[in-house]
Amino acid sequence: MIGKKAVKKSYKMQETVKKLHFPKKSNFTYANKDLEKTSNDYIRSLISKDRSQLTINEYARTISHFLKFCKIYLARSPSLDSLKNFDKDAFIAYQNFYLGRTNIFENLKDEMLYCYYYFETTEPLNLLTGHKGFFKKKENIELINNLSNFFKGEIISGKEIYNKFGDISKKIEILSKSGCITKYKEKEKSNRSLARCQSVLRNYFKYLSEKNDWKNHSYTEIATSKYESRISNKTFKEEELINFLEYIDPDISNINLREWSSWQHRRDIAILYFIYSTGLRVSEILQFTFSDLPFEDQIKIIGKGNKERYIPLLPIVKQKIDLYIVNLKSAETIDINNNDPLFLKISSNNKKSLTTRDIQRSMKKLVEIYPGSLPSEATPHSLRHSFASHLLQNGLNIREIQKLLGHSSINTTQIYTKLEDEFLKREYDKIQN
Repeated sequence: MIGKKAVKKSYKMQETVKKLHFPKKSNFTYANKDLEKTSNDYIRSLISKDRSQLTINEYARTISHFLKFCKIYLARSPSLDSLKNFDKDAFIAYQNFYLGRTNIFENLKDEMLYCYYYFETTEPLNLLTGHKGFFKKKENIELINNLSNFFKGEIISGKEIYNKFGDISKKIEILSKSGCITKYKEKEKSNRSLARCQSVLRNYFKYLSEKNDWKNHSYTEIATSKYESRISNKTFKEEELINFLEYIDPDISNINLREWSSWQHRRDIAILYFIYSTGLRVSEILQFTFSDLPFEDQIKIIGKGNKERYIPLLPIVKQKIDLYIVNLKSAETIDINNNDPLFLKISSNNKKSLTTRDIQRSMKKLVEIYPGSLPSEATPHSLRHSFASHLLQNGLNIREIQKLLGHSSINTTQIYTKLEDEFLKREYDKIQN
């Protein structure tokens, strides 16, 4: 039976989730006014549908990046008309740009045409012996100055350089080796990242097509990247995780580090136990306030997409949270109110909620001093991976794990089916019996 407290919490969390905002870092000004407005309208449509803030931010960031590319690729601000005529080859060009791929070209002209450049300086930074004569010729000095004025600090496509100056690919190569011009390349990204990007673009172009009555648009040809979900290097083995938690837990460990007696360390320990024993996302852990205490044996979570789910809470988590709060109140004279975040930080007598980045940094420090074996990517989120894989490989139904994790699709949960270990199933069996 759900008590009044749980109902009150549900309303409060729903109210919090709905306070979505337009991403501050979105930048659609690469496009002309009509396309900029349409892109803004698209993001507002996502907000109106109560998509998560992380999703909204991701869409705005990806679309902004895409419009930036279009301005470089087209050598002008993209418009609705130019996107209407965006073909498969243009999408492939963006995909390569996004991935930061370095292609091998048969000749210098093709390389110039299909690369992007940034002008650095009129004076060579790395003057090779064979290039000294090049920089003494009047025509080349004039070309360098003209290129400097042409770039105006922007990234320029090789095609645009060709249209303005003709085939100067050999000279571009010399200027590149001398440090006057840089071949621009995005930071390399994974196929998983590309798959997310492709999904954003498909939905974006679907919106544009429906809004502007575009028929048979080539966005339908955007391929879905196949990627293998690899989490084995992010998942603890049972023994690894137990040893790690015992090492950093001041109630168990014999190590007497001064900072481990602080309320901050107690807070971090409570968070790590909390994530591993529930499989919650870090963002979900940060939902709670002091008004939610004391926790019941089953707690209500508002997850991605404003979806509700219930999670059993183990006694050890309640114990670690209680110890954190006792140490906090004994060490700080500041008043703690019901509306204060449960997992907080205090700076200059100001109370603030921890951020996801704060929790990542705290765990990273603990991982760095731990002498034992750990996964190569041991992060707070890897505790969520461990929660799922440990339960699954020890008999819990995958549908039940899907509910506990808050996954919309069973396909997302199935990435754990190849992993082994056993710990949490036994703990859950205890509280179910």
